[in-house]
Amino acid sequence: FYSRHIVERLEIGTRMTYLFLLDDTRGEPNNGSFVGTITMLKEDQDYLPTRLYVQYWISPRFGAGLSYDRIGAEAWDYGGSDGTTVLSGPLLYAVGRYPNATKFTPFCELGAALYSAKFEEKAGAWGTEKEFVLDNTQGFYLALGCDWLLQEQFSVNLYGRYMNVDVDGVYNYQGRKREDIIFTMSNLTFGLGAKFIF
Repeated sequence: FYSRHIVERLEIGTRMTYLFLLDDTRGEPNNGSFVGTITMLKEDQDYLPTRLYVQYWISPRFGAGLSYDRIGAEAWDYGGSDGTTVLSGPLLYAVGRYPNATKFTPFCELGAALYSAKFEEKAGAWGTEKEFVLDNTQGFYLALGCDWLLQEQFSVNLYGRYMNVDVDGVYNYQGRKREDIIFTMSNLTFGLGAKFIF
C-alpha cells in the first residue's frame, strides 16, 4: 500500500509569504470609505513559514491539496490605525504540474479559500462602545509556481498567487448597528516554500 499509494504521491510542506493588497484606498472620510473615517488598508505582513500544506498526486500531472492561510490588513484613517482585519482558514485546491527531465517542475493551482474573519482592535484605540463585526467569507484564487528538487525527497519552491476576496460586516455603536463595512482584501501573494516528498 505504502509503495503504491504514498511514495511520490503524498507531499507536505510550508511557505513564508509576502502580501500586496490590490484595492487599499476607498473614498473619503465618512463618504464612500471602507467604514466611517477609514479610507486606507495597509498590509499586515507575517513572515513566519506557517503556511502549511499537504497535497496528493492522483496522477503524475494532477492532484489535490489542502493548505492553511492568513491575510491581515490594518485599517487606517488620517489619525492612525484602528486595528487589523484578519482572515484565516483553509485553502482547498486542484494542482497540476509539468513533469520533465530537469530538477525544475512548474505547477499551477486553482482553489477556494474558506476564511474566518475577525477584527483585532488596536490596544488603547477604542473604548467599549464601538465594535466591528465581520462575516466569514470565501475567496477564489489562481497560483503559479516552480519546484526545485534539491534531494530525492526534498525540494524548495517559488510561488505566486492572485486571490479575489472581500469582507463584509457591520459597525456597532453602543450595541446598535451604525454602518455597513466592506474591506477589499483581494491581493497578490508571493512566497518561498519547502516540501518533503514521501
